[in-house]
Amino acid sequence: MPARPVQAHSKHLQSGDILPYSFRQFIESKITGEDQGEEAMSIEQEIDNLIQKTGANYREWYVGLAINPRQRLFSGHNVNEQSGAWLFRDAGSEATARDLETIFLKKGCKGGALKRDSSRHIYAYKMTRTTRGSVS
Repeated sequence: MPARPVQAHSKHLQSGDILPYSFRQFIESKITGEDQGEEAMSIEQEIDNLIQKTGANYREWYVGLAINPRQRLFSGHNVNEQSGAWLFRDAGSEATARDLETIFLKKGCKGGALKRDSSRHIYAYKMTRTTRGSVS
């Protein structure tokens, strides 16, 4: 039995078309880049919440950027994947990731750019006696 052809829709969105608000807001944010600011605030809040949840203060946490944050956390910094307090997120752009890193360094976290790789991933972990504060 031959495959049935897929029909393409020919209607294109035109100026003045009425879109559902959430979809219109999504499209506008992608065009203007506004969603990156909201994403950064969400990631900042998520890291803050994790730090508060552990009962630690900022000086006990390390933040950094990495192209491969999983490798950096568990091999580079020796964070315990099962019992350690850690997270990493895709910030959407290198600039947003660097802005987030700067925010947490100013709050007192350890870290900083030892390597200047162009990464859009930020990671954070609670330092322990077994973690390494910098990549060798």
